[in-house]
Amino acid sequence: MNTRSAGRVVSVLKNVQKVKDHLYSLTEQTFPVSVEEIQSSIQSVYNIKIDKFELDYEPSDLLGLHERWEKTQKSVIVVIPRMEVEKSRFYATKEMCHVVVDRKEDRSVDGPEVVQRLLTLSSFRQFPDTLSDTNSNQLNSEALAEMAALEFLYPFEMRVIDRKKWGSKVQTRSEIAQKYKLPEFLIDRVFYKENFEFCREALMSIGH
Repeated sequence: MNTRSAGRVVSVLKNVQKVKDHLYSLTEQTFPVSVEEIQSSIQSVYNIKIDKFELDYEPSDLLGLHERWEKTQKSVIVVIPRMEVEKSRFYATKEMCHVVVDRKEDRSVDGPEVVQRLLTLSSFRQFPDTLSDTNSNQLNSEALAEMAALEFLYPFEMRVIDRKKWGSKVQTRSEIAQKYKLPEFLIDRVFYKENFEFCREALMSIGH
């Protein structure tokens, strides 16, 4: 892990743990996790209002969007309409996680440029390559928000158990995805060796 990005990952995971501690002080850890309960805990921990809306049209290169309104201490989460429930859960949570992840220098008014840059990164879905000292704060923020969302919706300790079952063909990718109400492509992504070991190393650095 790169020096600067390593520090950011540790900081973000500590923030995620604070929200998880709040979440599980109010409810039992059951799966699939409620997106609304995650939203409520983020609002409480960060003293911010999060509004979630669906767009009334379907953009070709956008699945979700986070807007931060500093003066009113409000965040607006936008997701595209008619998205499958599994995808909607993930992308809504990922956008909410920008509240947990972002520092002021991570925010950008150039949303379309950031999206286009993400689309051109062939290694974007591999955390070790995406989180780089050479990337902009905004690009790293996107990867960190995704990592944070996965920790809420599919915590690493559960991935450890399921990866063994998947490897020994006790459970299929589809069965795991259904259990957590996540899109199947995410199961492939989190079980990918480089991503799995990256998350293990990062969590060990904060004592998990």
